[in-house]
Amino acid sequence: MPREDDDYFYGCGLAAMMKSPKMSTNAASTCYLQMNVDGSIFINLSGIEMGQGVHTVFSQIAAEAMNIPACKINVYKDVDTQFSPWEWQTVASMQTYRSGRAIQDACRKAVELLKYNASLVFHSDVSHVDYDGQYCIHKLT
Repeated sequence: MPREDDDYFYGCGLAAMMKSPKMSTNAASTCYLQMNVDGSIFINLSGIEMGQGVHTVFSQIAAEAMNIPACKINVYKDVDTQFSPWEWQTVASMQTYRSGRAIQDACRKAVELLKYNASLVFHSDVSHVDYDGQYCIHKLT
């Protein structure tokens, strides 16, 4: 070891940490989904775009799940811990899988809620209501 002088102090140390690139057992992704009166959908996630095209993929996943054009899907691109939902981490190819599943789940719940509310208006069982991407329709029995 070099000798200490007025400019430098020398010592020995050891540091360790664990960085796991694989998903932990409690890893999760969440999203907020807002349906607007013009038929568009606003999605807020915490996934970061790092060139892998996730915002385009997220729009396509939501469009397919909601049966509407992808141009009607708006994915909020800024992540702010005050407003964005919780995300485990953005790593490897997991963002599309995890956040995509969160979007599918949110869209499924939104469609179920739309159909349920329409069934109340129709005074009908929810099984007689269908959603076509724009309207809730009462199926004739």
